[in-house]
Amino acid sequence: MAQRSIDQQAIEAEIDRIRSLGLDALRPRWRTMFGAMPPVALTKELIARMMAYRMQEQAFGGLDRATPWFTPFDFGQRPRAITVAPAFSASQAFP
Repeated sequence: MAQRSIDQQAIEAEIDRIRSLGLDALRPRWRTMFGAMPPVALTKELIARMMAYRMQEQAFGGLDRATPWFTPFDFGQRPRAITVAPAFSASQAFP
């Protein structure tokens, strides 16, 4: 199988360009890349990061199924107990 020629500097330059764009300029580019408008709840930062990941994935390939996803539990750590704060009541807010 022939390898594609990848211009890493061009990809880095495009990612920098994406980071510099505002939210209104990112939305149409997202639509071109993903085929639909991004969810309204996504921030500019998250949209830019997702677009950069997609560009790198297309250029260099994505993660294969053998690549493990690590969580704190994968390293033999025991789950920590979660301390829950007492319930908040309106009488505490408005004495």
